Amino acid sequence: MARMKDKPELNSLLLQIGNPIRRKIIKRLSQQPSYPLELSKEMGLGQQLIASHLSEMEKNGIVTSSIKKSPRGPNRRVYMLKKNVSIKVDFGPHLYNEKSVSLDILDQEALKNASTLIRRIHEIQEYTEDISKLTAFANILTEIDHRLLNLEEERVGLLYVRNQIMEKVEQELSVAERTLEEKRVFYYILDEHSRDIEEISKSLNLRESEIRRILEELKKEIENL
Repeated sequence: MARMKDKPELNSLLLQIGNPIRRKIIKRLSQQPSYPLELSKEMGLGQQLIASHLSEMEKNGIVTSSIKKSPRGPNRRVYMLKKNVSIKVDFGPHLYNEKSVSLDILDQEALKNASTLIRRIHEIQEYTEDISKLTAFANILTEIDHRLLNLEEERVGLLYVRNQIMEKVEQELSVAERTLEEKRVFYYILDEHSRDIEEISKSLNLRESEIRRILEELKKEIENL
C-alpha cells in the first residue's frame, strides 16, 4: 500500500491547506518552482503576505526553498513543493472518513494497476524526437485524468449508497430501541470493521466489561459482518 500518514501529521496538513491563499500558492508551485515576487505579481497579492505564507508552509514542511543565482540583479530565494501527498476527508450524518497518503513511497501492490502505464513511459524514453515524447506524455496524462475522474465518480456513487445503508441501519437500531452505548459500538464496528474489545474501549471511552456485554447482546446483528 501507499504509506499512510499519522493523525498529527494529517492535522498539520489540514491546518496548512485550510487557508485559501496557501492553496493557491500550492497550486501554482505544483506547476513549477517560483519566488515570492513572481507569485505576488501573478496572484495580485502583496509580496510580504506571500512571503509570510511561504515561511509558515516551509516551517511546517509543505514547501522548501533554496537560493538561486539571478541573471539580472541579486540572488533570489526560490520555493518549491516538498510534500507529495493525497488527502481525502468525507463527512455527513452517517459518514466520517479521513485519509492522508504519501505518494513518495509506493510498494509493488499499489503500482500493480499502473504497470502498463509505467511500461509505456519507459518506451517513450526511447523516442528520438522531443516533440514526439511530449505528445506521448500528454496522451498518457489525458488517459490518467480520465481514469481518475471515473474512479471519483464511482467513489461518490459508492459513498451515496453507503449513506443509504447507514440510514437503514439507524432505522433498524431505533426500532430495536438500542441504547446510545450499543449504537456507538455497533457504528464503530461498521465503520472500522473491527471487533477488538480493547480497541473499541479506547476509541469510545467505554469500559471493556461494558463492551463485552454489548457485543453479546448485539451478537446476532454483527455475526455476519
